[in-house]
Amino acid sequence: MALDTINLNTKPETSGSKNPWDDYWKVHFKNKTGQKLLFLLRTKLIARAVRHFIEIYFDDNGVFVEMGSGSSQTSALINKKYRKLYALDFAFDALDHAREIPVIDGGIQGNLFSLPFLSDSIDGIWNLGVMEHFTDSDINKIFAEFYRVLKPGSCAILFWPPLIGWYKAGSVILESILSVLKGKRIKLYPDEINLFRSKSKIDAFCNERGFVLEYCCSIHLDFFNHVVVVIRKHCN
Repeated sequence: MALDTINLNTKPETSGSKNPWDDYWKVHFKNKTGQKLLFLLRTKLIARAVRHFIEIYFDDNGVFVEMGSGSSQTSALINKKYRKLYALDFAFDALDHAREIPVIDGGIQGNLFSLPFLSDSIDGIWNLGVMEHFTDSDINKIFAEFYRVLKPGSCAILFWPPLIGWYKAGSVILESILSVLKGKRIKLYPDEINLFRSKSKIDAFCNERGFVLEYCCSIHLDFFNHVVVVIRKHCN
């Protein structure tokens, strides 16, 4: 990534910082059978939806960052064109896997509350299954950082799981079964405290931080597993 994009004054996080995602990703990649199933789901189904919306809302060239990338497997089908695509995540284990995705140009260890980029330097942002893990106050802070680093007129595409969806329902059922079998509470993911509930709530986040809500709808491309939220930064 070019030095005119990176903020050299941002202090990097360390792998020793307390964060539930460090433990999650360490365990996540050890389940080989589960990994094969999730890999197929992410790269063959959900990745089609990611490719579709990136083609609509992102320019053919520029610097684009998946904010909270995890393994970036859902980005595998993106048509790269002249784009530079980067994965940003807090967890080093996740970034190690994200770097293996051919379209990803590099991994950046970082914090959504203090992004390591200069203002008005990023051409587009996307993520999947990220925003629901944060409180309203946290989301306002993250949106403020998205607004700061995005170039005027650029978009963030957020795949936001709904309160009721087949993936969420399946996770709850699997957690219940595993909890009974193991005799203790099993959680597959850190708490999902802000699942998508209404367009009006996203509008409120946008109004607070100067974004325009351009698109907000569940989609058939991933069998209505996500609500796709597209927010655009005002042009200067």
